[in-house]
Amino acid sequence: QASYTGFTFGTTPASAPWYILSGSTRPILQMEYSTSITNAHQLQLMNMNLAASYNLLNDVDAVGTQTASDVWGTSIANGKAGFLPVGYAIGAGTTYFTGSLNGNNRIINNLYINNTQDTQVGLFGVITSTSSISNVGLTNVNITSTVTSGTVERGAGSLVGMSTGSITNSFSTGSVSVSNNNQYSFAGGLVGYNNGILSNSYSTANVSNTALSGGNTVRTVAGGLVGVNYNGGGTGAVSSSYSSGNVTATFITSTGSVFVGGLVGLLANGSITDAYSLGNVTANGTPGSNAANFAVGGLVGSSTGTPTITRAYSSGAVTAAST
Repeated sequence: QASYTGFTFGTTPASAPWYILSGSTRPILQMEYSTSITNAHQLQLMNMNLAASYNLLNDVDAVGTQTASDVWGTSIANGKAGFLPVGYAIGAGTTYFTGSLNGNNRIINNLYINNTQDTQVGLFGVITSTSSISNVGLTNVNITSTVTSGTVERGAGSLVGMSTGSITNSFSTGSVSVSNNNQYSFAGGLVGYNNGILSNSYSTANVSNTALSGGNTVRTVAGGLVGVNYNGGGTGAVSSSYSSGNVTATFITSTGSVFVGGLVGLLANGSITDAYSLGNVTANGTPGSNAANFAVGGLVGSSTGTPTITRAYSSGAVTAAST
């Protein structure tokens, strides 16, 4: 921001001519902001008002998130961050999305995120119990979340990193990848961590989670639709949904936990109703002394507490391969 001498920046709509996510974007004109979204700039500008109700008016091509000449200054080759999640969480500071998005059955294509700073990553980083996302498709996503230091839990999903809200009639295609040496990491094709409601949705995205260290606090979780589905003061309910992407977890000899599932990596007190998984599930690594916490499954990797699974199945291959 300091590089743009003479520019006046504001953080809320109509507060100044310009808006910037320092370190993540070039300046964006605030006059582009609208709750009726027609382009990728307006998707990014949702961070100016996290409590608003948004609508997609047309399909949105987000190829600018991986085009060096656009406001993100990013290309896959230069390794920059691309799109900054709406309702992002950076370290100990949090800024959550409390509003809504109705996609009106429109598609957002080519979303690119290469994130090394936010704890929860996706089109939306964190959505709260007051939030709802509906009727939106993400196609050809390329989501990467990487951290090589620190101890903060970290997760990624193509649509939402962490949700305690409501997600309905939504889908994703492409890839979601997490790699870190933090205490707890989770990756999901659509949602990284769900403590809310997820219904009538699917993902064909390929999902991977790679642990860069093997200490006893490391937990590596991956699921084709949801990484962690948890009912802890929320809902943690998945219904009428499926996944068909391949799911892979890679880890070194570990005394921590590894949970990998075709639909859900870890089901903790939550529920799955009327759902299936078609993708292949693979865990690459060697369980260490805590091998009881090594779980790989076609539908669910591991469950804990009092979860329920009703009318659900999987058909993909399951492989646990020592390396």
